[in-house]
Amino acid sequence: MSKSLDKAKEKARQLAQANKLPKARSVLESVSRSAGGDGDFWSLLGLICSMTSDYEAAEAALSKAVDLIPGDAALRNNFGTVLKFQDKLDQAQSQYAESLRLQPGYVGAMVNLGALLVMQSEFLQAEDCLQQAIVRDPNNAEALNNLGLAQRGVGKDANAIASFQQALSLAPGFIDALVNLGVSCQFLDRLDQAQTCFQNVLGQYPDHVEALFNLGFVHNKAGRVVEAEAAFRRVIELSPGHTNAQYYLSIMGVEDAPEHSPAEYVKDLFDMYAEKFDDHLVKGLGYQTPSLIDRLLRTQLDSVEARYDILDLGCGTGLCGQLCNDLARSMVGVDLSPKMLDKARLLNVYDELLEQDVVECLQQRVSSFDVILSGDVFVYIGELSATISACSDSLRDNGLLVFSVERASDADAYVLRESGRYAQSRAYIDSLAVDANLKICTVEDTILRKENGKDIHGMVYVMSKG
Repeated sequence: MSKSLDKAKEKARQLAQANKLPKARSVLESVSRSAGGDGDFWSLLGLICSMTSDYEAAEAALSKAVDLIPGDAALRNNFGTVLKFQDKLDQAQSQYAESLRLQPGYVGAMVNLGALLVMQSEFLQAEDCLQQAIVRDPNNAEALNNLGLAQRGVGKDANAIASFQQALSLAPGFIDALVNLGVSCQFLDRLDQAQTCFQNVLGQYPDHVEALFNLGFVHNKAGRVVEAEAAFRRVIELSPGHTNAQYYLSIMGVEDAPEHSPAEYVKDLFDMYAEKFDDHLVKGLGYQTPSLIDRLLRTQLDSVEARYDILDLGCGTGLCGQLCNDLARSMVGVDLSPKMLDKARLLNVYDELLEQDVVECLQQRVSSFDVILSGDVFVYIGELSATISACSDSLRDNGLLVFSVERASDADAYVLRESGRYAQSRAYIDSLAVDANLKICTVEDTILRKENGKDIHGMVYVMSKG
């Protein structure tokens, strides 16, 4: 039987090299009952299954192979990749780490581990891992592309651009690197360069959704609204569930505005900016909202010596929670962006951090809080009636709701602005307070931040229940 297994393996390898993967798999499966303890057989079957994207079958075969050949670094690396494709990221990381323990300096495993760390937002670790891989293999375009993603994740946008460019110099047809280069140029407002990148992608792949969407974004930011609309509409044709493209059409005013920003849009936006959010907002845009919320809250508390159960609604990186922490008996933060929550977690001021929709969180925690804070969150919710009502229900008697909004004219209840944020009128917010049985304690007209050199006018409310 050993000879027949060897023949089957050799035939399967030949078929796989000829890209006849289903036939190669069939040959191996026809003798699989006789494979027993042949680790090489299970390794080959797992590899062929993975090449046909049957990752569940690949995992089963490679698991047997690893049990039989535990010291094979390449096998561990392949097994890690199959686990990664099934979103079993912790298990995949363990396999890559074991591969490197068995064979230190194994570039393939280092690149795969670095890419996985990027997926997990462990950008500093990813950067270190990938730089080590590049030292060993300077011409590894995949390593350079992933290094660019890691560098972008820690706010090193110029370095990221250099890494993507180097990857493309080594592999001119590397589409992922070209898209990534365009996105990084876009971040730095190098719109002409970004446009060129996305158009080059579309020259090869006219229906590349990510390139089309980003090209629409660039056109819109450059004021080319006709081209932007055409790009976004093409995205929707190709991907009807693409909520971000639909939302940008609303921002541009060519489609009706929804009642709130899509959750996917908010999550993507803040995941993208998480690493440099605080510096960009506080230092770059003169962001005042957290300090305004903290100051007005303290003027309305019965005692600043007492301790309160506080909900930080849309907590982001924890700017509000950090200021109000001395008032907290307990502090819960909720946000849609996992990467913002990762930053908030580093502050060690929250007893609980939840990745959740804000209204869903409020509805699950009736009469649970003495204070609810919400800084720059309602700007992503136009129709606020359900949110304000849920805040009221989540407060205990005499509890306080403190929040900011951008201010619209009294002619509108709310409007969606070109910034992608909503603004509400004072008359509208006042009416919601009445409907939710909340008393307006104070409201302060203020400048919340700057944008494109202009002041963004808003209001900070303090409301009480009962």
